[in-house]
Amino acid sequence: MTKSVVTLNVDGENFILQIHGRGNGPIWTIGFQGATYDFKLISPYTYSLLGLMPLPKSGESTKELLSPMPGVVRSVAVKPGDKVFKGQEVCVIEAMKMQNKLVIGADGVIKEVKVKEGDTVSDEDLLISLE
Repeated sequence: MTKSVVTLNVDGENFILQIHGRGNGPIWTIGFQGATYDFKLISPYTYSLLGLMPLPKSGESTKELLSPMPGVVRSVAVKPGDKVFKGQEVCVIEAMKMQNKLVIGADGVIKEVKVKEGDTVSDEDLLISLE
């Protein structure tokens, strides 16, 4: 897919987005103001049902995001109450001068964010939990 540029109007304000491509299933990657974001594209009807559908039962391990390595938190893209989708990038940890994008393991709602930008984390530290 070639990169497409689109204009998105939100509340009367125009935003220029670059569509980088489609990942697995409904996951798309866009560029905005120099950063890239993965998002799940769903129909308006499906979105209207999100609050009515129970979250799938899954193991407790998918309800917590643990640091896979020691490092420094470079960004956190979510806050408590945000709806997230499995595979969505939620934070970036820098270790040994490499930035590692961390993704959430299940669809859900953010319950708690234990870190902020600039925090130092150890291996297996709890970063984010889902409800």
